[in-house]
Amino acid sequence: MRCSPFNVAAPEEGSSKLRRLPLYIRPLPDEALFSWGWRLARRFEWNLSTLARDGWGVRDPLSPDWWARPAGELLSALEARTGEERTELRRMTLLDWAPVVRDDECSSRFAGWRFEAHPPEERERGLAVCTACLSGDRAPYLRRTWLIGWVAVCEAHGCALLTRCPECRRSLRVPRPGSNAPFVASRCARCSADLTQAESQCAPEEICRLHKILLTGKRTGQTELRGIGALAWPEVVTLFDVLVGAIWEEMTVTDRLAAIAQVVNDGCLYGRFRIDVSRDRLGSLMLLGWLLNDWPRNLESSQVAGVVRGWMRARTRRVSRKCSSPQPADEKGCLESQRTISTNFAEHWQSASSRDPQRGATDHATTG
Repeated sequence: MRCSPFNVAAPEEGSSKLRRLPLYIRPLPDEALFSWGWRLARRFEWNLSTLARDGWGVRDPLSPDWWARPAGELLSALEARTGEERTELRRMTLLDWAPVVRDDECSSRFAGWRFEAHPPEERERGLAVCTACLSGDRAPYLRRTWLIGWVAVCEAHGCALLTRCPECRRSLRVPRPGSNAPFVASRCARCSADLTQAESQCAPEEICRLHKILLTGKRTGQTELRGIGALAWPEVVTLFDVLVGAIWEEMTVTDRLAAIAQVVNDGCLYGRFRIDVSRDRLGSLMLLGWLLNDWPRNLESSQVAGVVRGWMRARTRRVSRKCSSPQPADEKGCLESQRTISTNFAEHWQSASSRDPQRGATDHATTG
């Protein structure tokens, strides 16, 4: 017989005090509220949507906002219903991280597919997991960072996160909250294959360094990119949109393939990784890592440089329309970020040119 999480939940008549749920599980280190909810829902034999809506009072269980950045009233309700301290509940969210900028937490945010049109069923929230972490878990669970769409490396093990099932070869996905299929973090939601059997691969050191810088930026709101300097998180997102957009939106197919081939030939995309730079989290970071490495030499010597120079010279600078945030409130911040980045671009190109007179002459001829 199923135990309902909400039959016992009604407050006493004349009282506004919420009743505590009859079952409890302890949150695990760095666990996402989303994952904790799924594990608790399984104890009640309900899906997450039912638990969130009827047990916790979540108005829209399908929205990621309720677990990533819950409102204060929801945190109060969760505290009353679960008995968990508010500080612990906040640690399972992204409330203390940099806010969402230009949809920066969506699946494979900096990959090329973001510049293409896709039907809604292909835009569901993707999932990436560390098989080494899951293998060591007594109760497999999802870490908060894994649910940020561009995160590609495990901080604890330095290995590339798994994004495809080793059996069905389809992309891993987070189950919809209303799904009645049992969700286990260590198993593929499509075919139930054991993900811990997949071989883990160490990520390239330079990508681990970039990844660490980006996570620090997302946590604190500030980054320090070598050769570029200090940037606020919105400026980092705008910078990446400029670079990625230069490849996937502004170039011809021929020039794009030539640019990617140049990255591969320079050794950043190691042969042991079977990746798609247009879709994979790791592939997109590898491409960005190559462009940012030894800034601005690699960018200047690539076919991307001409597109970026054109962007700098444009009277009205535009960051990809398809990646821009739909909220009008973001437009002012986006324009400010573009001005900051354009200034940084110009300063570093000029500095690089002053060290190489021949290159400076080329730049002058190109930008004049």
